[in-house]
Amino acid sequence: MPVPRAGSTPTSSPAAEVLGRHASIALSTARQEESLRQAIDARTLIGRAQGILMERFAIDDQAAFEVPRRHSQNTNTKLNEVARILVSLGEPCLKY
Repeated sequence: MPVPRAGSTPTSSPAAEVLGRHASIALSTARQEESLRQAIDARTLIGRAQGILMERFAIDDQAAFEVPRRHSQNTNTKLNEVARILVSLGEPCLKY
């Protein structure tokens, strides 16, 4: 007689176990996809902020990334939040 798995009961059906596993995988995949979407959105916003800084101050992309990154660290604010503020204002409000 097989030994029951942890969390299963003698009345658990194999179909219920498979369904539960599939639901778990689907949930995990949905969470991962949402996380990836958020990362892409944040990167797009940071890129827009870089573009504003590059245009306004005639600096290269590395310098335009360094300015909000440094501000983010100095103010303990997430980089994407710094970028969101910069883009929403449409003009740089950060100090070098």
